[in-house]
Amino acid sequence: MIFLEENTSYIVITLPYREGGVSAIVRNILNFINHKELFFQVILVKNLRDKNDEKPDNFDTDITTVFEYSSLENKYFVFKRFCKIIPKNALIITNDYFELQALNTIKRKNKTIHIIHSSGEYNFENVKKYQGIIDTIVSVSKYIKNKAIETVGKEKIKHEYISQPVPNNNVTRKINKEKTLNIVFVGRITEEKGIFDLPQIDSLLKQKNIGVNWTIVGFGKDKNQLQKTWNNKNVIWKGKLTNKEVYEIYLKNDIVILPSHAEGFPVVIIEAMKIGLVPLVSDLPSGIPEIIKNGVNGFTFPVNAPNKYADVIEKIDVDRNLLEKLKENAIKSTNDNFNPAVQADKYRKVINSLLNAKEKEKNYIKDKQGFMDKPFIPNFIVFLFRKIRKK
Repeated sequence: MIFLEENTSYIVITLPYREGGVSAIVRNILNFINHKELFFQVILVKNLRDKNDEKPDNFDTDITTVFEYSSLENKYFVFKRFCKIIPKNALIITNDYFELQALNTIKRKNKTIHIIHSSGEYNFENVKKYQGIIDTIVSVSKYIKNKAIETVGKEKIKHEYISQPVPNNNVTRKINKEKTLNIVFVGRITEEKGIFDLPQIDSLLKQKNIGVNWTIVGFGKDKNQLQKTWNNKNVIWKGKLTNKEVYEIYLKNDIVILPSHAEGFPVVIIEAMKIGLVPLVSDLPSGIPEIIKNGVNGFTFPVNAPNKYADVIEKIDVDRNLLEKLKENAIKSTNDNFNPAVQADKYRKVINSLLNAKEKEKNYIKDKQGFMDKPFIPNFIVFLFRKIRKK
């Protein structure tokens, strides 16, 4: 049992056991928020079947807990075990579907803030389904906030827009007037990130007699396939890196590329722009248009358009003054709009507001579960049954 000092509130932040945009946002919130009279616990939720997920870097928190479960278990007992590590008086900040499902199933009354990181329909289906247990929704872009309001209304749920708290940098990339362009991809190496467009772009550039150097940073289920497809000498492969190592990679590059097929508000783009990299990103209906002004501080493209990426890279390669102008605009626009102290302070105000608010009457729903995910069926029986059936 943890004994808190008087007037100290217990805050639980739950998120997937995975390094990526969500963990980066949570880390930056904790790095810059005022911790006075707040006690933070981070819970990393790990499904044991997800072998490719690597533990996120450390958080500035009082406690970090890893919650592990198997998809073979009785979900009711998984949710019960999960809720047991959350104090009943804690304010909870959720970032994924699992936590909402658990809080609803076990009928927890905790005040709850849910952060929507992406414009994917999955996120809005979840908040619509579990709106009865959410007090406040924080959206990381104006587009996402408007869509959340359209989905659940604003009579019973408070809505806030808070952009990412990304640190500024005193060091920026060096001017590249003549040398070969260096392009970096940072993120999960999965098909939805558009990673199979990269070798096509490289091939199109070679047809134009333009050589570029590529650095691929990250891991994911499609990495081996991509490496087999794109085993060229001008491609450097990096695995999981620390934040410091990623920044060192940024300093050696001119362009950051993210040809995603689905995206929310990509933190890596903001991080790279703050160092002076020019972003080339898919033009998706999310927060991307709020960051990138086409031709001013970067470029946006239709999904599945390698030829258009190649054309713009050719344009930048020929006109290095354009490269430097884009660099200056990228740094200024992101430093102005994504100040970490300002954004973290907004999170603190949202937390304080909910702590001081009256408790909301929760409206739980009867969730669809598997026929064996029942409280009266012992967990070990369900586990053995599913394990045998899986074989």
